[in-house]
Amino acid sequence: VVIKDVAGPLIDWNESQASEHQIRRYDRIVQVNGKKISGVDIDLHIEDKGRADVLLTLQRPVKRKLQLHRPGKLGVDLQYRKSSAKPWLTNITDGLVLQWNQENPSQIVTAHDRLVAVNSREELDGVIEEVRGPSPTLVLDVLHYGIGLH
Repeated sequence: VVIKDVAGPLIDWNESQASEHQIRRYDRIVQVNGKKISGVDIDLHIEDKGRADVLLTLQRPVKRKLQLHRPGKLGVDLQYRKSSAKPWLTNITDGLVLQWNQENPSQIVTAHDRLVAVNSREELDGVIEEVRGPSPTLVLDVLHYGIGLH
């Protein structure tokens, strides 16, 4: 589960914390009260009636900037829901992203990473336009979580 907006109790928490301990947009919730969670059951864990406090274990993504040169297909499958923070990569196939990964092993992107922008366009329609458009260069801003490696 990736945090889409920092609101409500998260704002209260952030106001009492040093900046390195604040919860940020795009942080990924890994555990709730010491238990690994999925998007399906997160509400059950957070709204545990027997607990006054909730302990979240978060993962902060690493920003990656990929500069890809056409011709060639992008080679990624994306998933998106209206409730999602940003589209995420579900699969990397033969194409420009796989080539990037092979040429830049310390900067790879993997399944579950978030696509934040393409050619500085962040809105979903703009991202799609850029990917489908004629630009010879695609600059992808990706948030890497490192969970598609295993």
